[in-house]
Amino acid sequence: MFGDSKPFAGAEGLPSSLLRADLIGRAWLTVHALLCNFRLQFFLSCRFALSLHRYVFDRFSIVPYRCGRLRGECFEPFASLRLAELPWSRARAESDPENRLEKASRTRRVLSFMWQGSERWTPEAPIRLYAKRASLRDARRLALAVFRPSKARKEWRIGLEMMRRGVPAPLPVVFAVERRRGIPVAGYHVSIELAGADAFDALFARLACDSERREALRRLGRFVRQGHEKGFFHDDCSAQHVFVETSGESVESWGGMHFIDVDNCGFCRATEWRIVKNAFQILRSFPGRGISSDEQTIFLEALFGRPLGECELERLRRRIRAWAEWKRRRKAVLKWIGLKSKSGPQPPPGREPGESPQSD
Repeated sequence: MFGDSKPFAGAEGLPSSLLRADLIGRAWLTVHALLCNFRLQFFLSCRFALSLHRYVFDRFSIVPYRCGRLRGECFEPFASLRLAELPWSRARAESDPENRLEKASRTRRVLSFMWQGSERWTPEAPIRLYAKRASLRDARRLALAVFRPSKARKEWRIGLEMMRRGVPAPLPVVFAVERRRGIPVAGYHVSIELAGADAFDALFARLACDSERREALRRLGRFVRQGHEKGFFHDDCSAQHVFVETSGESVESWGGMHFIDVDNCGFCRATEWRIVKNAFQILRSFPGRGISSDEQTIFLEALFGRPLGECELERLRRRIRAWAEWKRRRKAVLKWIGLKSKSGPQPPPGREPGESPQSD
């Protein structure tokens, strides 16, 4: 392809390394012209993001992390991150693109910022990192935090084990705990962004064709089942906690899927009880009109990896309804004793999780 390429004028007498560099430069310009197609460029960028997570995990070792009162662990290039100096209280959603506020509540804040690199390693392009801070304020949580590991530490360990087992998830790069007088008051967790990914529920809500909706649910069921086969169990497996790489609106443009928010997850054998629990969590998490009975069947068959008969489907639906009833009673008990339930939005009484409101 480049056999007829001639060196630039006046190249006689120059080192052969410069001539090779000239040919390599011409070859790169040709390849760059071939990458003008947007979808191919997006595919390569997603592959770069995936290889970046694996590259950091395989190449760099884990070292202690220190920043003021913060103590924890990190991958070696990220030891220079100054988490204590991030604008946790000043950041806004749109005011500063470099330090963007992603989520905020009374005790939790999530910031995203661009990381240029460090002396130990400088990536080819800046990387967006997501930093999460969870504060402990009430006395009960402060007392329990003395005797058990923080959520930041659990999410760090689970994220590393997921990478070892090949379960797709954002790679954690830093975790730290802030202590005052020996008592942990806040946990910090930093992970690498999933470039070009969006939440499954947001993508699913934009699908208008029934065939695409069914294919999306089939892919979701297979993805969760693959996690079960590798010994991973997501304790809060909702449609919001599965991110999908995508370059367009159709299902054909979707790429790989990833789990997020894994601080309460674990590794155990996939029993039917756990599989039904994940099915209930996913079905109740679809907003709006939810999914139909036929779509539920497609999802459940993909989740279990085999065709399901009418009797087995009815038995699974009864168990899912039992989960919904147990969640409703648990929420009522917690409200009665003055505690806040950790569960997400509940289905209305008398409606099966994931059932369409228009079907009433």
